Amino acid sequence: MVKVPWYQSGALGSVSYRNFLTGNILAQTAFWSQRVATGWIAWEMTQSPFWLSLVAFSDLFPVLVMGPIAGAVADRHDKLAQVRICQALSAVQGLILFGLALMGWLTLPALLVLALALGVIQSFDQPARLSLVGLLVDRPQMSSAVAINAVVFNFARFLAPVVTGIAVALHSAALASAFTAVCFLAAMLLLSRVKTKPDNRAIAERKSFLGDLAAGVRYTFTHEALLISLALITAVNVGARPILELLPALSSEVFRVDASGFAGLGAAMGAGAALGALLLVFFTQRVNLVMVAIGCGVGVTVSAVAICLAGQYWQGLVAMFFLGAALTGCAVAVQSMVQLTAADAMKGRVLSLYGMLFRAGPATGTVAIGSAAEFAGLQIPIAVAAALMAIVTLWAFVQRRKVTAALARASEAE
Repeated sequence: MVKVPWYQSGALGSVSYRNFLTGNILAQTAFWSQRVATGWIAWEMTQSPFWLSLVAFSDLFPVLVMGPIAGAVADRHDKLAQVRICQALSAVQGLILFGLALMGWLTLPALLVLALALGVIQSFDQPARLSLVGLLVDRPQMSSAVAINAVVFNFARFLAPVVTGIAVALHSAALASAFTAVCFLAAMLLLSRVKTKPDNRAIAERKSFLGDLAAGVRYTFTHEALLISLALITAVNVGARPILELLPALSSEVFRVDASGFAGLGAAMGAGAALGALLLVFFTQRVNLVMVAIGCGVGVTVSAVAICLAGQYWQGLVAMFFLGAALTGCAVAVQSMVQLTAADAMKGRVLSLYGMLFRAGPATGTVAIGSAAEFAGLQIPIAVAAALMAIVTLWAFVQRRKVTAALARASEAE
């Protein structure tokens, strides 16, 4: 019996999935670097938590409007082509930001518009990218593939503050935008080597565009297990993800550190997130996804409170590390549950709503916490958000058997 190398086992046994994964590493690193750089530029321009939160909101908000539409487009058309187009447009956005900064023409309104443009592009990229996984691997490898993607996602978040910190040290945060453009273009080339399985089921069941859109929303919000899963991830994203968006302000006002300290906090969060995702990659077949999601929800709440109480920089590093691990564990578990529970023909639309809540939640939370921080500082609003997360997590624990039963039914239907 020939022993298969670890890098060709499970989900990694698919050549197309490995090519997709490599491109995804580049694309996600580019995306997060661009977001971190934009936030740093906004903070340098204004020194205001409110304006920092508004720039983050401009990037995250478009998914509220475009998310369901993008999901319906992904279910009706070529998901791979949709991702390639989004990567090309993201490269153009990065080059424009870098060019404006280089010429000294970058203003706050221009930065808001560019952040909004990236948000629109990513609204179409996310559902297509997430639902592509089901066309590259078989169902038994789905949870592993989702966890691997989460490793990539969080490895990118680990690298992004480092890339931006280096760019600031060399020239300015805008220099990171040139790096992102190159990464997006390289990822687009790698995707040309990806081949997907037939998507005949989704194509055969499609109706009118508006009918597809309405059917996806109706299916998601009448599916009790999906609703519980999405409520939990929404609470986590509204209550804790804004900590990442407001990291420049936290670094400066709470921990009193410069760009290198900011990069350290972001890297600590990313390292914890990567570790959490890696653990799920190796143990995804042996864990109860429902309890992982709920347990990590508790971990997110505790970590957010710890950040509020941290008085020294090293304490902030530890709290950010555990926050990253818990956020990733919750996100991977919920996304796995959504991928495994949703019907194939609805997957693009369901995942677009997941993506909408995953991105719009931080947008809403960031503006709320950032606005309150203008009057009460950052710690009190974050502590209030943590209390609200605790309530939703407790409710999800009470409802956990409904999600477990839905996962069992989906598995038996295969």
